Amino acid sequence: MRVWLVVPAASMLILAAAACGGSSDKGTNKEGASAAASASPSATAASPEGLAATIHKDLVALQSELAALLRGQPTAAELRPKITELKERYIGKFVGYGRIREKMSEGDAKKVESELSRLLFTPPTVDISPLSTATARFSQSDAALSRDIASLNILTQYAFFDLLKKQEPAEAARLGIN
Repeated sequence: MRVWLVVPAASMLILAAAACGGSSDKGTNKEGASAAASASPSATAASPEGLAATIHKDLVALQSELAALLRGQPTAAELRPKITELKERYIGKFVGYGRIREKMSEGDAKKVESELSRLLFTPPTVDISPLSTATARFSQSDAALSRDIASLNILTQYAFFDLLKKQEPAEAARLGIN
C-alpha cells in the first residue's frame, strides 16, 4: 500500500491514497450501480496513464467545486446537503474508474497507481487550502460536517478497491465491492 501526502504551506492532509494489486469486484447495489454509471468508461483512455490522468483531473475538479461551495462562508446547514451530493457524485466517478482498473492486468493496474502518484506531485499540485480551512472552521461547531469535508481529500481511494476494502470496509460493502 502506498499513501501519498501533499504538504501545502499551511496544512498537512492526506491528498490521495492508492493500493497495489487487484481484487475481484463483481457485486453492485442500488447506490453503487447508479453511482458507478456516472463514470463513463469512454471518458477515460484505455491506457493506465490515461486512467490516472482522468482520476487526477476529477480530483482537481472536486477540489475546485469544493472551493466554490465554500465561498461566502455558508452555514453548516446550507453546506451539509451540498457536501453530501458532491461526495456521492465523486464516489460514483471514482468507483467507476476502479471498475475499469480492476479489468486491467496487474501490471497496468499498478501503472495507474504510479502514474497518479507522479501526477499528484507534479506542479501545479491540487490546492486543498479551502478544504483545510473549512475542516478547521467546522471542527468545533459541527464535527461530523468537518469530517465529511476532510473525507473529500481521500476520495481517490474509491478507485483502488483493495485500499477501500482495507480502510473503509463498510463503504466497500455498501457499494458492492467484494
